[in-house]
Amino acid sequence: MKNPFLPLRIKSLLASVCLLALSISMTSCDEEEPPRISLSSTEARFGFEAATQTLRVETGFAWSTRIVPAEAAEWCRLSLEGSDRPETINVYVDDNLPLETGTEERHATIIFSIGGKGRNTDATLHVIQGIMPEQN
Repeated sequence: MKNPFLPLRIKSLLASVCLLALSISMTSCDEEEPPRISLSSTEARFGFEAATQTLRVETGFAWSTRIVPAEAAEWCRLSLEGSDRPETINVYVDDNLPLETGTEERHATIIFSIGGKGRNTDATLHVIQGIMPEQN
């Protein structure tokens, strides 16, 4: 004897499979990888003379930089190389000469920032520049 509810069970099963497939595809869209940024080094040390160091930036996102404290931009600069998302940058420092007594080691922090969907991620480079040794 033929079961009159069999087509209804098949339709119900088919609907359940379709809903399951739809929910799986929707959750996979929400599981994006969070933005990340990393640097080839977290510290750049320089002597007292003007110099340059190269640094690699690794991320798949657009990024920006800022130098802290702002006055450090007078002696510490970046040159960007590459496309709109450069992978290599140069960090430049000017001479740290004793123009007056009390010349000290200089410090700056360069913050690399990326943003995405309300989440910000930063990477930090600490720049340290020494002073000229005393002449006897």
